Amino acid sequence: MKIIITESQLQVLKESQQYLDVLLDKINKGGMESLSNKERQDLVRISNGEQIHINSPEVDPDPNVDINDLDDDVDVSDPYNMVMYFSPEYYELQVGDLKYMIERVEEYDGDHLRVSGVDADFYVTPFWEGRQGVLIELMGGKKVLFKVNPVPRSSAEVRDFIKRLYEEMIPKIIEKFRDK
Repeated sequence: MKIIITESQLQVLKESQQYLDVLLDKINKGGMESLSNKERQDLVRISNGEQIHINSPEVDPDPNVDINDLDDDVDVSDPYNMVMYFSPEYYELQVGDLKYMIERVEEYDGDHLRVSGVDADFYVTPFWEGRQGVLIELMGGKKVLFKVNPVPRSSAEVRDFIKRLYEEMIPKIIEKFRDK
């Protein structure tokens, strides 16, 4: 039997597979408990063959989280740690006609946001090592710092910053650094 699907259906399958791979990696590292409620729901939907909406990340599973209730290993005096704590594991972003994947990755020196797409592949790391901005590291090793003022200090300010980062800053960064 031959099954024929459209290009848009194929794209949905590819995106779902990429997202599923991210979820399975997360389960492998930290068990089912490491998944957010949305991620668990998405996993059930994928296993049932349902279409999911990947581009609706949970920046913070509980918007009422108090800064004092964060995990003991989260240094709340460091905006980098708070951004990485509240950032989604996986996010899909559309800039113009192209889609980009933003994935929180753990490298030898810490957590970073990796931006990848057909014409872009670089790391974005807000407030890395005490910097007062967003560090961009291109795959060739070139680094560029975009200053951020004011630096977020509370969990509410960090959530607002993450929203700006994903909706405004990263699309501008992609435009500036694609194909470099």
